[in-house]
Amino acid sequence: MTNKEFVLEVIRIIRGNPVYKIAMALLASGAAVIGAAPWWNNLLTPVVAKYFNVKISDPSTSIGLGLIALAMILTLINMRHIHNLETLKVSSNPLSEEVQRNHSDDAFFRFRAEAEKSALSILRRLIDKHFGIHAADPVLAPIGTQVRYGDEQAVFQYVDTIVVGPLPHQVKLDFFTLLGDSTGQPLAYKFIRIYEALVVEAERKSKTQLVNGTPLSQAFYNITHSSMQPLRKQAYWEAYV
Repeated sequence: MTNKEFVLEVIRIIRGNPVYKIAMALLASGAAVIGAAPWWNNLLTPVVAKYFNVKISDPSTSIGLGLIALAMILTLINMRHIHNLETLKVSSNPLSEEVQRNHSDDAFFRFRAEAEKSALSILRRLIDKHFGIHAADPVLAPIGTQVRYGDEQAVFQYVDTIVVGPLPHQVKLDFFTLLGDSTGQPLAYKFIRIYEALVVEAERKSKTQLVNGTPLSQAFYNITHSSMQPLRKQAYWEAYV
């Protein structure tokens, strides 16, 4: 950095900070009062007299040193203030990141709760419709009855029986093809799409451990298993075929 650049940088800092302006005025006035050099008196005495109402025609060492000391104190106080602000800024960043993580976690837990609630509701509706058709099946009869009594564990047992149980092909196929509303999508397919969104979000948030291993996830992976591909094809699913 050249001398000119250094001087310009000092001027820029001083001009941008009123405390430094005051400190420089006090420092210059102190030097003039002490009488460090004759030209200081000629140059700064009128300025000090005009803005500070102090006549320094007779330099006084004590007054000059006092002004210089005051300038240094102001500078140190301002530097300390700037340092504290920078420290606060740095220390607040981890706090902000922690708040953001907590907010993100809360959003994920709310999404998981809604997705699991919707997925379970669809499975219950599907089983109710399916059992209404195949209530006479000796394998499904006791499980379907428990589902209608509100047994949540029986819901997943019913799905497991559809996937691996000794049931006729048509009974299994009906489970994959039964429609639930005007969308024209099978209920089993809607269940998969809803739960798949939760799986994807869990992977994005690195929270797969909170989703995997649950009864709903087991039902999801059972229905999407490769062994069920022929049934999904016959049910005209848009995906997983």
